[in-house]
Amino acid sequence: MNLTQAILVAAATELNEVLGLDPTINLTLSRTELRNKVREAAELVEPSDTLGKDTQAVVDQFKEEKEPATARTTKGNGKDKDGKDKKTDAATGTAKKKAAAEKKAAAEKKDEKKPSAKRDYTRAHSLKEALAKGGTRQELIQKSDKLYAEHGGKANENGSKATVDILVPPLMIFNVIEKDGDVYRLKS
Repeated sequence: MNLTQAILVAAATELNEVLGLDPTINLTLSRTELRNKVREAAELVEPSDTLGKDTQAVVDQFKEEKEPATARTTKGNGKDKDGKDKKTDAATGTAKKKAAAEKKAAAEKKDEKKPSAKRDYTRAHSLKEALAKGGTRQELIQKSDKLYAEHGGKANENGSKATVDILVPPLMIFNVIEKDGDVYRLKS
């Protein structure tokens, strides 16, 4: 099977999903680099992993390529012709699989821990309350930061400053707030 860029990208995409790779395989790599990354990921595939027909064919091809390369002639000392200890190579392969399995489990655990991105009380809510009371720009920043922290947010004056600087000008354009001297407040 000729492994074209499209086939490698499709296989990499599926391997990213099935194996939960972290970091994922970058799909914009050159064909050679992508082939090497897919080959590495193919080593992590276990029999219990269900892959699509095309991806499984790619994985099988890499496994077939790997077998002749590992069939080295041995000398009588338990080392292959390159002088590498066969037991060490096998242990390294097992260690890689364990590390990949741990990464996969950690990624799944991380996904479970992610809280909902929706907040009940945002910096915009705190600015609305501060504008109801009115104040100068600096007072609005301090009031909204204090209100945000009281409602469970993290106090950060720079965040409140950005909120004021971003939201106040359009609210003035739409006549939602008014400016009397240096004091901003919601229109009645």
